[in-house]
Amino acid sequence: MYVWVTALAVVCIGLAAAFSPRDAATGAAEQAKAASDQKAIDLKEKRFDVAVGGAVMLRKAMRNPDSFKVSSAFVAEDASSVCYEYRSQNGFGGMNVAHVIATSSAFVGSSNPRFHALWKKNCSGKIGYEAAADVTSALWWYDKSHSN
Repeated sequence: MYVWVTALAVVCIGLAAAFSPRDAATGAAEQAKAASDQKAIDLKEKRFDVAVGGAVMLRKAMRNPDSFKVSSAFVAEDASSVCYEYRSQNGFGGMNVAHVIATSSAFVGSSNPRFHALWKKNCSGKIGYEAAADVTSALWWYDKSHSN
């Protein structure tokens, strides 16, 4: 009899704990953390998408797209711009190093008169993320999936 009473008491306490209202502050804090975590994940995905998308467009514009190699892809913290350094083959068969800034509205290369001011504004000494390895991997997968 004692065993059954003890078991019943444990079950009742467990059910009471399971169905009791949670502390509102704890629930709100958990929701805020979940929202913050999701926002960070969304921003990281946006940075990746912007960096890879710009690299795909740059490579398509190359004389020899197979020669295109990204050395650096610096993505601004807010994903508003990507600063690329890349190598590609020129018309004489040699390899050139070039720099481009990709924003939501344009690609600006080093021959553009606005380039140096934009590079200073968007790239030099700014907080952001280096994405060259991610871009290189994504381009490899892109090639593999579009090689039919």
